[in-house]
Amino acid sequence: MNKAITYESKLAPYINGLIEEKQACGFDFTSEAKSFKNFDSFVLSKGFDNGKLDYNLVSQWCKKRPTECETTLVARINLVIMLASYLRSLGIEAYIAPRGTSKNKPVPYVLSRTEIDEFFACAKEFCIDCYTDKKNRLGFLLYYIMFHLYYYCGMRLNEAVVLEVTDVDLAEGIIRIKHSKGDKDRLVFPAKNVLSLLLEYNKQADFYYPSRQWFFPGTKEGCHCHKCTVIHAFNRVWEKLHGIQIKHPTIHSLRHTFVVHRIDSWVEEGKDLNVMIPYLQKYLGHSSVEETMYYYHSLDSQSKATRDCFEKNGIVSMEALENDII
Repeated sequence: MNKAITYESKLAPYINGLIEEKQACGFDFTSEAKSFKNFDSFVLSKGFDNGKLDYNLVSQWCKKRPTECETTLVARINLVIMLASYLRSLGIEAYIAPRGTSKNKPVPYVLSRTEIDEFFACAKEFCIDCYTDKKNRLGFLLYYIMFHLYYYCGMRLNEAVVLEVTDVDLAEGIIRIKHSKGDKDRLVFPAKNVLSLLLEYNKQADFYYPSRQWFFPGTKEGCHCHKCTVIHAFNRVWEKLHGIQIKHPTIHSLRHTFVVHRIDSWVEEGKDLNVMIPYLQKYLGHSSVEETMYYYHSLDSQSKATRDCFEKNGIVSMEALENDII
């Protein structure tokens, strides 16, 4: 049972069961557990506490709220879809809402190579400043390393956060990603510059946490670093560079930029994209080449040489998939 959060509606046993199942499969599911608390309160406050996930409840839950953005609505809809699928797997009737999709996906922010260089230079300064404060222990060094994993290895936000010590083989230079999106495992091979940073970091981490489970431990004993703190650290660096902006890159922009820069580099080197992109697809953990190509085709303007190469090789523009593909 989920001990961190208590659910009170008649659907509580099923919510707890779903969370237990997901966590047993290796998913963190912490943010989803918190979202289910909001759903549980909604069930109670709106008079739907009959123990059923029926059309009336789901349709009310899935209504867009006045101040709600499309992305948040999609997340709420997908939450009850997971619960409905779980109930049906138990042989219990449940209404499955139409899957939420964001119709107006924002154009991703891809950092230029200059912006990338400036970002990591600034992040390194932050690391040094914070690391001199012994209260921070590993301080910003932890986030500095994670930023490298997102840009140089194309990892997803949560993939780095939940890495265990046993997942990182520094001797062989291999990182194992377990139970990622679509419950898929894959191997990532960090470049030499990233590997050297990982070795340096690991020595420091072993000193402060000699028997740690998580490669990137959090401030709370026994827990891994939380993704919200990584996002906050990224925003701090960007704000130091450019001040507070209404529109700015997100932590996921590093992964997106990795894809664009990698493809551009291959074109500059004269490599065959029809051969190389399937490798990139597997490296990123995508289910299809189309998912990988969305990273590039979703942009209004990028390397003309690359776009000309797409046309020459018959690599046509692909529409974004219905499900979130990041």
